[in-house]
Amino acid sequence: MPAQVILLPGQPAVRPEGRETERIKEKLLEYPAQIAEAKKRARTEKTAADEIRGQMQNIEAEILYQINTATNNAGKPLFGNETMRNAELKRRLAQSPEYQELKAALQAVEAGLFEAEALVNQLIDEFRAWKAVAELTAAELAAFKN
Repeated sequence: MPAQVILLPGQPAVRPEGRETERIKEKLLEYPAQIAEAKKRARTEKTAADEIRGQMQNIEAEILYQINTATNNAGKPLFGNETMRNAELKRRLAQSPEYQELKAALQAVEAGLFEAEALVNQLIDEFRAWKAVAELTAAELAAFKN
């Protein structure tokens, strides 16, 4: 943290060191690239999650079609009401290895997305904090000009 200017009656003010202001500048210049990289990772994770969801929806649609077109020997629907169709859909999805693999992959990708978004927010907060430090340091330096 930069040195503070403390103005007490009868005592000289303490000037912030040049190294501190250089360090602040370096930190402020590092954050935009770090934020951009974290946002890029978050976008990549979101795209992957969307692709997996699309694959899962295709499987669900295919199974639902099979359920809706299934008939008994008399030609009547095998699953006559919505409750039965929904229960059969859940059963078949639970038994689908491909669907279960996609479901696990989606959970992993969503965890990565959560981490990437949290990192973006953390970096933005840190950047704002360093901007506040820069403003305080500028105010300290301005105190020496007066």
